[in-house]
Amino acid sequence: MTLPAPFPQFEREHQTSLLKAALDQGANLWNGGLHYGTPESNSVHLMRHYFEKYPQDAEKVVLNIKGAFNHGTGPVGSPEAIRASVEQALEGLGGAKAIDIFEMGMRTFAG
Repeated sequence: MTLPAPFPQFEREHQTSLLKAALDQGANLWNGGLHYGTPESNSVHLMRHYFEKYPQDAEKVVLNIKGAFNHGTGPVGSPEAIRASVEQALEGLGGAKAIDIFEMGMRTFAG
């Protein structure tokens, strides 16, 4: 599932407070994706912001990141594309948190 463009913009501090409240209530399996947002501001960047603010929470969260996905064509499963996507996600996280699970994004069809 993807959000329609243009993507709504929310303040990082508001987003961070929601993530903190979720973790405090026991929700520790977090899902993000390179394609959840724009290349300049997606959920990987939000995770980086969160874990830079709360580094002590990095070991409490299992982080699943989706990537290797093209909005025009769908999943891109070559080893090179997957490797490039993992590297892009790691760069976006900036060392603030490791990726615990990586998976290819998928296209879902309603109908």
